[in-house]
Parts: sequence; structure tokens; C-alpha cells
Amino acid sequence: MTVEIEITGINLAPRPNWDRPLAIAAFCDVRLRGLSTTLLGVALGWSKGKWIAMPPKAIGARPNDPGVIKWDISGPVPQAIAEAMLKRYIAFGGPMPQPANEPAERETVIAAAKAGMIERRVFPFTLHSVDGKPIDAWSDGIDAELARMPVNQLDDYEPEDESGVLRTLRVEAEICDRAGL
Repeated sequence: MTVEIEITGINLAPRPNWDRPLAIAAFCDVRLRGLSTTLLGVALGWSKGKWIAMPPKAIGARPNDPGVIKWDISGPVPQAIAEAMLKRYIAFGGPMPQPANEPAERETVIAAAKAGMIERRVFPFTLHSVDGKPIDAWSDGIDAELARMPVNQLDDYEPEDESGVLRTLRVEAEICDRAGL
């Protein structure tokens, strides 16, 4: 009897932790056509440098509870299921584990910073102009415009804002008002 393996659904894990002894990368629904069977929630895992397929667990099962079915992960059927799941996982753009001999970039940078190889620098800056006008002249112009306007028009006042800063602040203020903040 020939058993054809088809992956009918896949859910990628949000952030697999590749540093753990067993990292779950995805859960898949696997159809075994020769057996007229579909296995829901088969886990694709990364353990000891190789991909494995782990049998599904019952809904609501805890980590140490036995699975719905049991299989030897090194057997031919689970290995074939793992290969089919891995192909689908790669096709969906699932993240791959770091090679064991290459540390992750983040870890390398942190180690370099702790060793004093990376210097932290802060660059203070002062804003001298807005739209080519000195800050004082720009803000004085707005204050003078506001002073000339009747009080009832101040609510509808829209100063020229080519940079979009005031529009952004207005949108954020509206969001805070809606949220009751």
C-alpha cells in the first residue's frame, strides 16, 4: 500500500526559540491518502540539529500529557511527514534556525558591547530652523497670527504645516480623545 502525504493546513509559530532543546516551528494538518486519514495538529519541531514531526495532542492537553497517537519520530512515516511539512514550512517563509556554529547576530553584538568593542555615542542636536525659517521667526509668526484671530475662529485654525507635524499631533490627540485618555 502506498501512502501519499499531503499538507492541508499550516500554522507557523510566531517566534520559535531555536535555543531550546526542542523548538516548535509550526503545526500542520496532514492527510494520509492511502489510509483515508487526516491528522490535525502535527507539530514540526527542530531538535538536535534536525527537523522532526511530532504526533498531535488532544485539545486542551498539557505539555506532559500523552499524545492522541504515538509514533517513533525516527521511523520512516514520521520522517516522510516531517519532510513534507518542512517543504510547506519553507514555502510559507517560516524562519530557519541559526547554524550551530554561527551565533545569532544579536548575540554577537551584545557580546561585543559587553567586551567594550562597541562604543555608545549620543549626538545632541538643536533644531535651528523649520522650513528654512529660524525657529524664533517661525514660532513668532504663528503667535502673531493667533493673536489677530477672533476667539471663535481659534478652534478651526489650521496653520500652514508642510512637514505634517501638526497634522500628526492632531491625529494622535483625536485617538487619545476617542480612547478617553
